[in-house]
Amino acid sequence: MCITDLLKLFRLLSLSVFLAACGSGGGGDSSSDQSGADTEAPMAVSDVTSTTSLQSVTLSWRAATDNVGIDHYQITRDGVEIGTTDSTSFTDDGVNENSDYTYRVIAVDSAGNSTASGAIQVSVPANSNSGPDIE
Repeated sequence: MCITDLLKLFRLLSLSVFLAACGSGGGGDSSSDQSGADTEAPMAVSDVTSTTSLQSVTLSWRAATDNVGIDHYQITRDGVEIGTTDSTSFTDDGVNENSDYTYRVIAVDSAGNSTASGAIQVSVPANSNSGPDIE
């Protein structure tokens, strides 16, 4: 190879690196979003299960997946957010006995994109140890 061939190769490689760094092959629409912002919502959690007592409901689920990772989970009871967690379980201590609730687990990624699970219906039992009624 002669020096002129090496110079041509160097210029070609420099141009390729420049175009790759710009994120475009040239001639692209400059108004398009080149920021790389995450706009993809996570997959919903799955296999949501519940364990109940007279004073609490514990929800457990299989972790959601996301292209950049899950940041946290929001928990709603009857459509109202009651807490967040970064684990795959949550205990709701604000329940009443002999009551029915509807829960959802919402997976949230670091960009704030979110996807809710399907609803899970939970019935908190009545206290059967209340004793007989005395008149």
